[in-house]
Amino acid sequence: ICPIFIEGGSWDKIKQAMTAFYDSTVAQIPLGRMGTADEVAAQAALLISPRGGFTTGTNVVIDGGLTKRIQY
Repeated sequence: ICPIFIEGGSWDKIKQAMTAFYDSTVAQIPLGRMGTADEVAAQAALLISPRGGFTTGTNVVIDGGLTKRIQY
């Protein structure tokens, strides 16, 4: 799970102290923003719900498209 923005969290501190680094990181994310804890929680809720009942043995990438690979 990367990168997730939480007020007071690591990326918030980086945003305040190293704005250029933060901005360059966000610029690399195809969706153009950091993710939220709610988005991660929604994915987890899907996987543990009956709708995710046929999902096994996978890694779910939650990164707004930052990872540029096909999952095998």
